[in-house]
Amino acid sequence: MPSKIALLLTTRGCWCATAMLEFHANKEPKIAHNIFELGMKQFHSEPEFILHYAEFLAFQHDDAST
Repeated sequence: MPSKIALLLTTRGCWCATAMLEFHANKEPKIAHNIFELGMKQFHSEPEFILHYAEFLAFQHDDAST
């Protein structure tokens, strides 16, 4: 059975990967944003998740500016 930490890391990674897949591959920034927002409810105290979300927001802003 995986440890609680390993499960948390895998789950957090899945949320981030799914959101970024929606953003880049499916061209669905709103869905990606919604995924990150839902993830924030569970991972609001996880710096790595918050960093990924911040990078997404910055990239989304840069992408809209060009």
